[in-house]
Amino acid sequence: MTVVAVVALAPRPPAWDVLALALAERRPVRARYRGAERVLCPHVLGWKSGRAKTLCYQTGGTTGHGGLPSNPAQRWRSLFVDDLEDVKLLPSHRWGTAPGNAYLIRTSCSRTKKAWHWSRKAPS
Repeated sequence: MTVVAVVALAPRPPAWDVLALALAERRPVRARYRGAERVLCPHVLGWKSGRAKTLCYQTGGTTGHGGLPSNPAQRWRSLFVDDLEDVKLLPSHRWGTAPGNAYLIRTSCSRTKKAWHWSRKAPS
């Protein structure tokens, strides 16, 4: 007998489609997250513990602690998509990332890679 496990994911939050387009086209978005206005470049979009999550590189705006860190490696943000508000695709801003991002993308946010959309390769 074969047993198949089915995992039910929550409905996609409203910001999902904008983030998916931004990821596919490598375009930043402007959004508010927990009161802070941010410019984000999504690198990963998927699910963790039943909630939609994104791994973004923050290139502008503020954080919960004020301004952006001076060290570019500290600008990565793992955010719950349903906590993002007023997400808008930016037409003319430059895509941002930090050196060494491949390791960070492979190891952050989720241990289940099958649910993720990757910016550098097709979903596995």
